Amino acid sequence: MSADPHNPGTATGGVSYGGQAVIEGIMMRGAKTWAVAVRRPDGAIQIERHPVNAAAERHTWLRWPLVRGSWALIDSLRTGMRALSISTEIADEEEEISNTEMILTMVISIALFIGVFIILPNLGMSLIADSLGGGDTVAAGGAGAAPEAPQATSSV
Repeated sequence: MSADPHNPGTATGGVSYGGQAVIEGIMMRGAKTWAVAVRRPDGAIQIERHPVNAAAERHTWLRWPLVRGSWALIDSLRTGMRALSISTEIADEEEEISNTEMILTMVISIALFIGVFIILPNLGMSLIADSLGGGDTVAAGGAGAAPEAPQATSSV
């Protein structure tokens, strides 16, 4: 299979790039480094480069299924929050975000994520199932019901 030139992260293990918007700039991430480019108050562009966290390369257990995805999410959140913090310091020299404010923002964001994308859909599906009379019934006996025993017939 040949590589797709429009999507370099496919088929042959090419490098994928990604990024996010930050205050007055952008953060881009590659295989080995990530960088933040931010417009300073005087109009000049300031660029900062940082190495990507290579913990998954050093620790094989971070490459296990489920652990790998969780680690990627945590690492992406940490990199994104660091990029936002850097852009805030560069773009708005008057106001700095404290660690407490950053932690509080993350806690509120995670709580909103859990509420909107986990609790509300489950609650909605429970209400729909109850309104259809289904609940958690399976076939005709419920999820924990034992199968019916065959009826004995007598031929006299």
